[in-house]
Amino acid sequence: MRLSGIIDTIVAEMDKEEELRERSFQDARRIIRISKRAVQAIHRDEDPRPYLEEAHRRVADLSAYLSGSSVRGAAEDAMMEMTEAFILNAVLEKKEIPSPQELGVNSRAWVLGLADVPGELRRRCLDLMRDGKIEEADLLLQKMEEIHEAIMAFDHPDAVLPIRHKQDVSRSVLERTRGDIATALALLHLRQ
Repeated sequence: MRLSGIIDTIVAEMDKEEELRERSFQDARRIIRISKRAVQAIHRDEDPRPYLEEAHRRVADLSAYLSGSSVRGAAEDAMMEMTEAFILNAVLEKKEIPSPQELGVNSRAWVLGLADVPGELRRRCLDLMRDGKIEEADLLLQKMEEIHEAIMAFDHPDAVLPIRHKQDVSRSVLERTRGDIATALALLHLRQ
């Protein structure tokens, strides 16, 4: 009888974990969609704050009900997307980059979110260059370099921090942007 009691208890625990996992998937997808809307608003020069605030509130709720649970994957992806939106917004508004504690996310999600910011900054650089604002694009390139240098500090196995691919992408994005800006500056100087 003792074995069946132990099994029943563990089955109940696993059922609860499964429920949390399913709920976290749904909530994480919502947070990811909201965070992407924030990034779109940023690129359209619209106010991203309503999206950022909603994503932040939903991440806090998600973290609260997952506290003590082993469920992590989808929730961490949502935290990463929200982090990316907040950091992008901070960089473009020339504000301090929010810490993991300020955002209510774990360090891993924060670092992975930070690692995605250079791609979004490249997009902004290209928009600025199209508008003839090459010097502004060059200033953003400096931020991209700063972020790239920061993420290169991490040299951990993927099981701990799956960042190697993001580091490679960041390096590529940085090099292409540097080349695009150098070409645009050279053309500008030739015209003058």
